[in-house]
Amino acid sequence: MFLQIGSQELPEMNKICSLLPFIQHKCQTIQVTDAIDPSKFIPRNGSFWTYEGSLTTPPLYESVIWLVYQEPLIVSEAQMIAMRMLKTYQPCETCPADDFGGQLVENYRPPCPLGTRVVREYNETPIED
Repeated sequence: MFLQIGSQELPEMNKICSLLPFIQHKCQTIQVTDAIDPSKFIPRNGSFWTYEGSLTTPPLYESVIWLVYQEPLIVSEAQMIAMRMLKTYQPCETCPADDFGGQLVENYRPPCPLGTRVVREYNETPIED
């Protein structure tokens, strides 16, 4: 999913963001008490691109079928900040000496060449209210 900061909050994301202060570091867990509906994270038009690719972290196995929604989900700045406060290291590890203090920011992988991959497009009829 692409996330875009906007003036509105994604209500279902609040359920996740409210738990993040309790699981700030990598590998921490928490019991989810309020059910989270994954369908609420599908953009309204539901259209996506799909292609065969790889994991974005080592060992980079080429065993992933990516689905990338064409329409971003709009989240509030506060929701994005809550996600960016997450740490990339475990509490027992030393904070990485990076420009971000170990925070989960700039966590995207640069685009790779298309190579021989085939990108398919799926268009869904927009959901009406």
